[in-house]
Formats: sequence, C-alpha cells, structure tokens
Amino acid sequence: MAEDPGAHLSILQQVHRVRSLQEQDSPSAPPPVCVILGHSWARNLQTFLRSNSGAWTAPHFEWRVEHVSTLTHALNTRAVQRVAAYRPAVILLMLGSNDFGKTDQSKVRQNYFKLVDELLESNPRATLVCSQIERRFPAWGPPNHPLYPGLEVESGALNQAIKRRVRRSKAQNNYRVRLFQLRGAPHTPDSREKYRPDGVHLNHQGNNCLAACLSPLLCRVEAHDKTLPLLPVRSG
Repeated sequence: MAEDPGAHLSILQQVHRVRSLQEQDSPSAPPPVCVILGHSWARNLQTFLRSNSGAWTAPHFEWRVEHVSTLTHALNTRAVQRVAAYRPAVILLMLGSNDFGKTDQSKVRQNYFKLVDELLESNPRATLVCSQIERRFPAWGPPNHPLYPGLEVESGALNQAIKRRVRRSKAQNNYRVRLFQLRGAPHTPDSREKYRPDGVHLNHQGNNCLAACLSPLLCRVEAHDKTLPLLPVRSG
C-alpha cells in the first residue's frame, strides 16, 4: 500500500498542504469560521479582538463570538441557532462557572451535553472543541470575594464528564468532539497580572495571552491532530 505523502509532515506543513488542496478545489472559497461560544470570558475576548485586530494570529480563520450567560435550555437553543448561521468549521465552547452553586449540578451537566449534541447536529461539518471549565475566584482575587465552597468539586466533576465524552468519541474514531485544556498550555493567562482586580476576568494582557493560544489550537484542529487533550503547540 502506498505511503501517505503527508504522513511525516509537521503540523504546520500538514495545515498548508490541506489548505493548498482546498484552494485547488475551490479557489474563491471564503476562509473558514471559528465561532467562540461562552460566558463573560468570550464576551470580553470579543471586545478585546475588536480593538486589537493584530492579536488574532490565525488569519486563515475568521473569528466570531457568541455569548450565552447560563446553561438553560431556552438560552442554549437561541445560541445554537446563532452559531449555525455562521456555518462554522470550528466551534470553541468556552464556558465559565456561572452555573455553579445556583443549579442542581446533574441538571447543569445535562444542559451542557445537550448543548454539545445540538451544536454537533446543527453544524454537521464543524469540529467542536470543548474548553475545560476554568477555576473562578483564584487565590489572588480580592480577600472579600465570596468563594463558593463547592466550586472546585463541581467544576472538576464537569471537566471529568467532558473528558469522558471526548474519550468515548475518540474510541469510536470520531474526532468531531475535542478537548482544549487551557491551563498548563503555553501563553496561559495564569498569573495575577493578567487578571482584573476582581480576580475572575482577564485584563488586556490576559486576553492577549488567550488569543495567542487560539491560533496554534486551530492549526492542530485543522491538521486533524488526535492528541488528547488538545494543547496549543509552542509558537517559536
């Protein structure tokens, strides 16, 4: 059997090869769209990118951001419709911890995976990348900020459920659902100077770091990287 000529190419070389083949098939095709769907981090990233267009270092992708405040069925349905209108190639689901401590956690997980299923069904050509839930109220937050006692347990339980879903899909040779683990990745916004005084939301420097993570992430998705979890590669 003939060897795949792309088998020994680097990730970036594979991306360029895929793009070249796509351009041959449809030379006037518009660039693929990445839709970032999430809570306040996504909304703040949108504001940042509008004012700092040079921070988006994935020029082969157009970016769009949609905001959903909580994991409820009505809001999810509207968000799914908005996302589908873009006909995205990649959907980055980047939710925070807005639902923890307010709703029965079995209901939160049920709503989360219902959203996952609806996004996949409504966007049959898209890859869905689930970002792990980031810890809220980090240690450097203001001392009087109310830390919900069960936050680490609840966010950890949902993160484990996301991992199981991704592994189950991988076991079925289905790579449409991927896992993005932000913490521990290069350029991760994980230090105090990258957060606002509330200790929860990213400031200008933090959003710049987050944007820097997304370009290599999209390169890996586009190159059909099968790593679990999906971590951005170092850019230089």
